Amino acid sequence: MYPGKVTLLRAEHQPLTRRAQLDPSLGWTDFAEEGVDIKIIPGNHVVMLRKPYIEFLGRRLSASLNEIDG
Repeated sequence: MYPGKVTLLRAEHQPLTRRAQLDPSLGWTDFAEEGVDIKIIPGNHVVMLRKPYIEFLGRRLSASLNEIDG
């Protein structure tokens, strides 16, 4: 069990699996004592790694890391 909070960068368009419908954290709450901070990234799992989505992903990741540094 991780003692802190986990940040999940989740694609906006997910396959409609039962798990994704029932648990927006995709199971990560089972591993994070302080919960899961879910950040939605435009696109789907594949295109979020391509322009223009990758820039948004980079900004979200950078902002999350800056929150850790305080």
